[in-house]
Amino acid sequence: MSLLKDIMEDNSITPNGKKSLYIICSFLEKLGFICQIIPFNDINHNNNSSNTHTEVYNLYAKYGKGSFNLCFAGHVDVVPTGDIQKWKFNPFNFTIDKNILYGRGIVDMKGAIVSYISAIEEFLPVIDQQKMTFSIMLTTDEEGIAENGIKKLLPYLKNQGENLSFCLVGEPVSKNSVGDIIKIGSRGSATFKITVRGTQGHVAYHEYNDNPAKRIIRILNRAVLYKFDNGDQYFSPSNLEITTMKCDSGAENIVPEVAFAQFNIRYGNKYTAEILFSIIEKEIIGEDIKFTNLEYHSSGDSFISTQIDDNLKSVANAIFQVSNIFPEFSTYGGTSDARFIKEYCPVIEIGLLGSTAHQINENCSIDDLNLLKNIYNNVISTIIKKYL
Repeated sequence: MSLLKDIMEDNSITPNGKKSLYIICSFLEKLGFICQIIPFNDINHNNNSSNTHTEVYNLYAKYGKGSFNLCFAGHVDVVPTGDIQKWKFNPFNFTIDKNILYGRGIVDMKGAIVSYISAIEEFLPVIDQQKMTFSIMLTTDEEGIAENGIKKLLPYLKNQGENLSFCLVGEPVSKNSVGDIIKIGSRGSATFKITVRGTQGHVAYHEYNDNPAKRIIRILNRAVLYKFDNGDQYFSPSNLEITTMKCDSGAENIVPEVAFAQFNIRYGNKYTAEILFSIIEKEIIGEDIKFTNLEYHSSGDSFISTQIDDNLKSVANAIFQVSNIFPEFSTYGGTSDARFIKEYCPVIEIGLLGSTAHQINENCSIDDLNLLKNIYNNVISTIIKKYL
């Protein structure tokens, strides 16, 4: 619990978190891990700064020399707090109230990191270090666009001769009870930005004006009503959410010249970001609505990273033995660094409840932390037996 307290009290809003990495590094070295703190100094586009050169720190910790490398991946960076006055407690204090631990990052995902480290401690003295390796990859650059974190760490490690065999990511993917979801892939995520330009003028003389707000409302109405698909066994129906709308003329009696909107689509394996762009341009906007510009960026298309075989079913059974809940194989939840890891080894995600992630008063119960530790413990034991 002291390790969790120390990193919870670190204000590690992206791309900060160097302090947390060194705290974890010091703890792991006492357990016998060999640790590397690896910085990447490049343009970092994230939630809090734009186009600035920022040193991003990453940790790779390794125990053992075996060819089977079981890796845990995660991040210590957190999203901003929002209105700090609305928090019950200081978001960067370690506060437990009625068996509930409050603080920014406890769910996403410092709690999972500490639960995993606690789980593997008992295995370290007994594993055959010539056959087995435990490794931990942590970054301070996940909550932004994530250019300088795990994405760059993976090829760096491969060039050093580090090969991952299986990876567990500790994102808060559980839905109703801890352990009820094993995330085996992810929906795609694409953000679209549209600009509509019109003619500014006095509201009383509408015949001389061209109000772009009217056109952008028509576009957004079509977008939210558009039926993309019904989903399938592993992907929920594709969903569009409007995130930004702007059109300000500066006065209540002036029609604006420009209207802007932004929306995000989370989508399954029927689409790519490029296909969705074409649908929005040709079917949703169409030829009858004049617009100025449409652009998008994608954090990754949908994917299934892990084949559901007997080994993965054994992992599910390991969770059931601890939680009495047989987990669902799903792509539920947001994007994560698993989208990069899948190119190097099979990867699954198991973590805390995601219901308060990124929210004011982010929290989880002490019982859930202990349950996640026990789940990790049994999953690790099962993976070792199955793969070695």
